[in-house]
Amino acid sequence: MDLRQLKYFVHVAKLCSFTKAARQLNVAQPSLSRQIRALEEEFGVMLLDRDTHGVRPTEAGLRLLEMSDYLLRHAEQLRNVVRSPVTEPAGNVVIGLLPSIAYLVAPNLVARLRRDYPRIKLRIVEAIGAFLLDWLLLGRIDLAVVTNSQRTRGIIETEVAEQEMVLVGRLTDIAGFPDPVPLDDLLDVPLLVTNGFRSVIEPFAEAAGRRLTFDMELDSLPIIKGMILKGNGMSILPYGCVHQERVESRMHIRRIADSGMRLRFKLAKTEIKPPSGAAAVVERILAEEIRRIPRGP
Repeated sequence: MDLRQLKYFVHVAKLCSFTKAARQLNVAQPSLSRQIRALEEEFGVMLLDRDTHGVRPTEAGLRLLEMSDYLLRHAEQLRNVVRSPVTEPAGNVVIGLLPSIAYLVAPNLVARLRRDYPRIKLRIVEAIGAFLLDWLLLGRIDLAVVTNSQRTRGIIETEVAEQEMVLVGRLTDIAGFPDPVPLDDLLDVPLLVTNGFRSVIEPFAEAAGRRLTFDMELDSLPIIKGMILKGNGMSILPYGCVHQERVESRMHIRRIADSGMRLRFKLAKTEIKPPSGAAAVVERILAEEIRRIPRGP
């Protein structure tokens, strides 16, 4: 088995066609078929199901596809790092961001890397925390931003910043609440919430012996903000997520009295894989951008 064979297999598996893969790779189709057969013989399993409509990966093929993507990506990174001057970080870095923070940090992060480290090739994926931690362990991403997560074996988490959680609504909806607002005043308020933020809010409320009312659970911060702007509810959100809307007077907030309710942002990476020079640069700049997000009113 060599990297060329893995590259051939990845193309065939993703395109579900020997013909299309041969065209993209600029190789003869019989040669491509022989290489895939050689892989199957080496592993002793069928990697592709073949029929008149094309090919598709078997269960074993899907596992090989996932690991091959990882190996090929890091082989390319190794090539870039070895060829680069020692003083200039270079290579591919993949980071995972939560939807609640991606739009706040990604633009400046990308701009700074393009300006100061043009040889670093950054890829950003967006997902919920559980997926990001799984992808770290699988080696699909190099670094992730997570929040208030429990310790996961094999993952190192470093807290970089925290956000105050605040009550958010339109002025007409929130005007009747004092600032700060006691938790008792929110018990019967139907709140919009994401699953991730609920896991932060509920423990604080329960520690105070209170149970809040969650009217609708939406795993989309933009949808929640859109509903708030249309007067379709209120929510408890990290202040940084609504800072701009508050400055523009499109949303209004109330601090929550005596709750200590905070969302903690952490940088996560695997214990197994040492960070490359490029990954270390991205980690440093990402942490700086997270700390620049307004933490509270």
